[in-house]
Amino acid sequence: MSTIRPPTASNSRSSTTASSRASSFSRMPGTTAPSSSPRKRRTMPISRLDPGALPLIQPLFRQVFGHDISLSFLEWKYGAEHGESWYVGDDEGKPLLHCGVFYRDILLAGQQHRIGQLTDLMAAPKQAGLTRKDSPFTRLMQRILEELPSPRNPHGLAVGFPSDRAMRLGEHLGVYKAIDDWHELVFTARPRRRFSPGAGDATTLGDALPALTDTLWGRMRDDLGEHPVGIRDYAYLERRYLHHPQHRHHCLLVRSFWRRRPLALAILRGESEHLELLDLIGPLSAMPAALAAVQAWLPTVGGRSFAFWLTSRFAKQFAALAERSRVTEFRIMANPRTPAAILEQFDHRWWLTGGDTDYR
Repeated sequence: MSTIRPPTASNSRSSTTASSRASSFSRMPGTTAPSSSPRKRRTMPISRLDPGALPLIQPLFRQVFGHDISLSFLEWKYGAEHGESWYVGDDEGKPLLHCGVFYRDILLAGQQHRIGQLTDLMAAPKQAGLTRKDSPFTRLMQRILEELPSPRNPHGLAVGFPSDRAMRLGEHLGVYKAIDDWHELVFTARPRRRFSPGAGDATTLGDALPALTDTLWGRMRDDLGEHPVGIRDYAYLERRYLHHPQHRHHCLLVRSFWRRRPLALAILRGESEHLELLDLIGPLSAMPAALAAVQAWLPTVGGRSFAFWLTSRFAKQFAALAERSRVTEFRIMANPRTPAAILEQFDHRWWLTGGDTDYR
């Protein structure tokens, strides 16, 4: 993974001189500063936070979203080279705008890429001029998109999940490219049918779970073929769900009735009557049986229904199995700077589920 650094005369990616671009960076403690001296008068500098300075964005998060985010959650997203935190600050170092980049390993046409997942987009209350194409928000997003290309991400691939309103703003500013919509399928609890597959706690498998997960992921990868998909091997399962710093997840193994053959892994979140199915790991051919098994499992934890978020192509494929389905108000974006021929491979072709977001 390449490390994003402020531009110098040797690493600048545009014709702009290093000295002129250096003026957009803060020299506050805890941020990465350019090698050349900044101008004396700087307006709303763009900075990349060092992991040790992540607490700086906690107050802004509370202002924007109305609840706190723990330092352990921020470190899970942006620490240990798992992502980066970029912001625009005032002269005193107070963050006014923020956008995080959460790295995600994916497969595209059989090739592995580490793309940038844009998240935690925040603007302090009373920030004006966000719709201007020369606004600090636009400059922040342009800067992030400019830095995305790397040896592990040669096309500057990005993904994000803005609301419809935010998507329209991003497209107006030229920093978002809409490629799909989120659909929600809702399934209700149903009795298990005779001789049908069943679901049980997968974590009881102990040392057998890593190999089993990798086997099911391999079948899923082969089934999806050329469709872009985030890697779902055991290393991902463990970090994303089993060792999540904030949320607890149900990890279920779905087996066939007669031979007890593993069909899929299902990951759910929630402790109330209404849960969310975040992920299914297994071949597409096993998905109907896995969904039915989860429906039959629901009453064992007092559940009555679960929601399952999918991209449009696959939501339509499984909609007939659900109680109801709808198009949500959230969209899926890509980097408009990515070559058009590459973007076409993502347009309404992604396999994405709710677990591909960073906040569930």
